[in-house]
Amino acid sequence: MIKSTVEIREVIDPLTTHRMLVVDGAERITAMHFPARDYTPEEWLIVAELGLAPARVHSEADARAWLEFLARD
Repeated sequence: MIKSTVEIREVIDPLTTHRMLVVDGAERITAMHFPARDYTPEEWLIVAELGLAPARVHSEADARAWLEFLARD
């Protein structure tokens, strides 16, 4: 079933203190933020426990787009 709207909320991972984006109603679809460091750019790791390999993107907008795409399954 295709969802008409996808709600994404921001949380803080209590173990790592990284920002995370979580899809409401599909908490197994997440994006974890890794801030930019000296020689590494900002990165978001997209994890969906749907049998897919994790994906890496370099902006929050791209992370949100991936989460919406995966949630609309």
